[in-house]
Amino acid sequence: SFANTSWFPRKKYLRSLERIGVDHDVPLFWMDDVNDSKTVTFLRERAPDFIVTNFFSQVVKKDVLGVPRKGLVNVHAGMLPQYSGLLPAFWALANGEREAGVTIHYIDAGVDTGPIIDYKRFPIYEHDTFFSLWRRSSHQGYQLLARFFAKAKRGKHPTPAMLSARKKRDA
Repeated sequence: SFANTSWFPRKKYLRSLERIGVDHDVPLFWMDDVNDSKTVTFLRERAPDFIVTNFFSQVVKKDVLGVPRKGLVNVHAGMLPQYSGLLPAFWALANGEREAGVTIHYIDAGVDTGPIIDYKRFPIYEHDTFFSLWRRSSHQGYQLLARFFAKAKRGKHPTPAMLSARKKRDA
């Protein structure tokens, strides 16, 4: 299942999400407030394996964290952990970075602090704007999410426990 809020127009944003949903047989649901009691009930009734959010702008509360059997996954429009929070493309430009990126991670009780599943870096060009970076982040995020779904369908996706163990081992 997808839960999503966005401050970008839904009509433009929805096309790539609908394509992922159709390509991977994943239902898509738009939710204004993922923590609303009606939304939580709606999600619990569907008992999803995953809830996936895309460039999400809400802090997920405990009631929602416990709904999916395998985890909440977010596509974040920046490189984590460096660019957590809102508007990472803006901050990458403002800080004069030479590259930006997109990250897929599990959602935990913090803000953009869950285990990182995958990421993709790409160059920032001299002519780039916030919107051009956001568009490229969207494209790269789509590719990462498609790869994640393909792995999840085969049961080959990394779990939060696997990622945490790898992080401790590599530290």
